[in-house]
Amino acid sequence: ANNLTKTTALQACCVCGGGEGGVTQPPTPTPPTPEPTPVPPTPAPTPMPPTPPPTPLPAVPAPGGRGHVIFRFDDVADWGVQDGVVKVVDLFLEEGAPLSMGVIGGSFFGNEWSPVPKKVQEGYAAGFEVFNHGSDAKTRFSDIDKDAAKANILRAEEDGFEYSSFVPHQNLYAESTLEALRELGYKVISTCALCDQDDPAYMEVDLTSTPMQLPQGTQTAKYVGANPHDEKWVSTVEEILPACEEQVALYGVCVVMMHPQEFQQAKNPVLVDELRAVIRGVRAQGWGITTFRDYYALVNGDVVPTPQPTVATDAPTPQPTVATDAPTPQPTV
Repeated sequence: ANNLTKTTALQACCVCGGGEGGVTQPPTPTPPTPEPTPVPPTPAPTPMPPTPPPTPLPAVPAPGGRGHVIFRFDDVADWGVQDGVVKVVDLFLEEGAPLSMGVIGGSFFGNEWSPVPKKVQEGYAAGFEVFNHGSDAKTRFSDIDKDAAKANILRAEEDGFEYSSFVPHQNLYAESTLEALRELGYKVISTCALCDQDDPAYMEVDLTSTPMQLPQGTQTAKYVGANPHDEKWVSTVEEILPACEEQVALYGVCVVMMHPQEFQQAKNPVLVDELRAVIRGVRAQGWGITTFRDYYALVNGDVVPTPQPTVATDAPTPQPTVATDAPTPQPTV
């Protein structure tokens, strides 16, 4: 029995090992660590060739061999802007230059007491265009669906005019607007090329789209009012010809936006003679003045451009001074 007890205790010491009073087993020899396999050095990356600058888009050849300018006259209505409408239409009649007139239809146009309908008819008979500017001055076409857009556009169509171009209120539009115009057979839409690209009014020139996209690339005045009761316009007439030079070089066409509010008597930041100088400056550049309707037909080979009267380039053009403290108009549309 004593021998058995000793044997068991020895085995326990061997299992536990290293304990106080136990028997330590000799360590198992550790094989030598093999020499690490050398890692080949990482090759240096092949240098990438520098990225070439983007190739600029080729300029669009101008139909008829020259550039064209479209004067887009928004907010033509009976209410509150009669003086401005009459002044601008009379000017373009005097200069023999066609004008695209944006009539707000429905209850905003056609009242017997207003001189605007007769003046618009006079211009239309002389070859001006009437484009659809909606049936009110509040609908945001960027926020409505196709059916609502179609209904508004149709309500705005006045008897006696053929419509093929559309400008939405505040230039705002959406894909539903384009769908409505396609279904109604409109040929041209114009909004804003000057806006930020994330603005629902932003649009690029596209002469191949349906409808054709001809946004405004410059303007006679900039609206800086904080709200409709604090309306203020600042003249940008001096920017028109340089902007059109760039637009014509890129696209073959330049759209100039105007509003009758800018020409209202005793409130105008833009004088008629300043606009006259712009018209003559356009012709001095050799550019034709046309309308959305006629430019679309010209691009598609439907018409021959109408000859424009020549203005002597050495004739002095009036350069009136605009009073900086002139009162600004209060909008009514």
